[in-house]
Amino acid sequence: MRWMNHIKKHGYDVTTEIVGYYTNEQECFLAAQKFSDENKIVESKEWANIVTENLSGGAEPGKLGNIALQKRLQEDENFRNSLLETHRKNAYRLIQEGKLKPWKDNYDWTGKKHKEESKIKIGQANSVYQKGEGNSCYGLMWITDGFNSTRIKKTDEVPVGWRKGRVNGMKKGVKTVSLQNIGSDVPAL
Repeated sequence: MRWMNHIKKHGYDVTTEIVGYYTNEQECFLAAQKFSDENKIVESKEWANIVTENLSGGAEPGKLGNIALQKRLQEDENFRNSLLETHRKNAYRLIQEGKLKPWKDNYDWTGKKHKEESKIKIGQANSVYQKGEGNSCYGLMWITDGFNSTRIKKTDEVPVGWRKGRVNGMKKGVKTVSLQNIGSDVPAL
């Protein structure tokens, strides 16, 4: 996509030169990196590359976008403002053409609900992460003083005036407090 945008903006004034043939990926990678470094292909305006060669098609593996673009966005305020302005203009144009809804219309779920089928699918997808030690409540227990509730590690001792259990969170005025509010100087049972 980025390459197609580049061609649209600058035209297809491109030449290709084969600099070697490789049967070993590691050998190709090292040669490509050496070539990238020697010719300063990221810094130079003579090249279209925005990252040093890494055999991943120009993006850093496992990252959204690429590190060179992210670095330039952080360091170059003029570039960042120019890019933001371009995005705003494109979005405004697409809204005017009816190809894009305004942001608030795209995400307005007022009065909408997920279908039961969707809820089940989402639940099954998320349940993979909520088993055993992956569960966000693993190793914790609820304690209450009769009015407030909080969670502590199962290995911690219950402070004086507190007991295991939880106050019904649906009752008016019930709140969950942090352990720091309980007081660390209170002796445990």
